[in-house]
This record gives sequence, structure tokens and C-alpha cells, in this order.
Amino acid sequence: MSEHTDTDYHHDAATAYQADPPATIKPTLKLSEPTPRPSRAWPLAARLAVAVLIIGLATISAMSLMSIHTVTARANQASQQAAADQSSLAAMGRQLTAVQAKVAAPAKVYRPPAIYQHYGVCVSFSRNTGNGDLVDVNLSPPVMVAGQYSCAQGTFVSVVPAP
Repeated sequence: MSEHTDTDYHHDAATAYQADPPATIKPTLKLSEPTPRPSRAWPLAARLAVAVLIIGLATISAMSLMSIHTVTARANQASQQAAADQSSLAAMGRQLTAVQAKVAAPAKVYRPPAIYQHYGVCVSFSRNTGNGDLVDVNLSPPVMVAGQYSCAQGTFVSVVPAP
């Protein structure tokens, strides 16, 4: 064997030799000791309790999902109904505005066509200022002035029905 010099093996604190950890001693079984048994399954009552719990949770989850589906469907129907009602309300608002515009316009005075204007009478009357009784009622035919029939005195009352 050759001799080792200091240059062959250089040891310092950073590269110090570390020994292997001591070997652990495993206990050996003696024939007089019983062999360890594998863990036993849960008792039947515990297994049934867990099964009932799982079934109960599944039932509650299913009922919750069905309730959510029902609420969602009803909310969807309510939303559609609200949209339909809103459009109906808008249409009624437009109709009301049109009616209000027609009512606000001054009413036209009915003038029958020129060929029918002579089918009427001119009515004038006077009242007693003391008691308000009619004193004098005058009926006269309308007269034509510049192609139009009119009343010289009183109010024209047509006998032709209004359209």
C-alpha cells in the first residue's frame, strides 16, 4: 500500500467526513405474540348513518336546484310580462296624448255645404228683463250674401243633421 500524503486528502470543517446514521433495529415478532390484524371495516350502523346522511344531502341539493329552476322560470315569465305591459302602457300613453290633442283643439263650427245651407232657419228672440221670460221669437229664412247663406238677424239653425 502506498502512503498517503497531506495533499491526497485535504479535510477542513466544510468538507468534514460525516458518518452514516446508526442503523435502526426492527423488532422481530415472537411466535408467542399474536399477529397484528388489519383495521376492521366500519360497523354496519356507522355505514348506514353515513349512507342516510349522503342521501339526505343529495335530496336537499336536488330540491334546492329544483327550487332555483322554478324561481328562475317564474322570474323570466315576470320579466317578459313586465316588458309586454310596459309596451302596452307606452301605446296607451301615445293614444291618450292623441286624444288630448284632439280634445284641446277648438271644435269646428258646423257649416253645412252651400247647397244645404238654405235648409234651415234664422232664430232670434228677446227676453223680458224683469223675469227672463221669452217675449218675442222671430224665425226668418237665411239670405245669400256673396255665395254664402247667412242670417241677417239671429242664429242659423240647420235642419240638416250634422255629419
